[in-house]
Amino acid sequence: MRRSLAFAVAFLLCLKLDAQMMPFKNYGIKDGLSDNNVQAVIRDDRGLLWVGTDFGIYWFDGKRFYQPQIKTNVGQLYVSGFYKDRKGVIWTQTFFNGIYKYQDGRFSNYMVYPLLKNAARNSVDAMLQVSDNKYVVINQNCAYLFDGKKFSLFDPANDILKNKNQRCYPAARRDNCF
Repeated sequence: MRRSLAFAVAFLLCLKLDAQMMPFKNYGIKDGLSDNNVQAVIRDDRGLLWVGTDFGIYWFDGKRFYQPQIKTNVGQLYVSGFYKDRKGVIWTQTFFNGIYKYQDGRFSNYMVYPLLKNAARNSVDAMLQVSDNKYVVINQNCAYLFDGKKFSLFDPANDILKNKNQRCYPAARRDNCF
């Protein structure tokens, strides 16, 4: 009995000594974010953590949050995701405001349908780099090629995609969107 009690105490001490608490901290409005609803996070080559919320982009250096100034086309900057390309350039995907490229200390904006500034069709769900200057961009279940300046249908010669992508074009001015 005495031996069992000693074994149980020793076992419990070993469990207590082996258990470690990880240093987690929750960040939110009280720390400088304008919203607690974080949609995306990515780390850039400088070591900054990019945090995308329903109300913009924030950079976190390990101590505090900074909000870079970004001009929006429609309402607030609602971030849907980030993408880091092969050169380390950070792209921000948004709802209603297309994509933003951050390079050389500034943001450049590209919209799928620049003539339709307030359209949900300018929402970007995902992107993927396929060559040095070409990306596939997904917007409302439609695929586009983006060459760093403009968008075009992913494969306009493919009849299956062409028929499916008819809904990708705005109702009016189908041939003049790109």
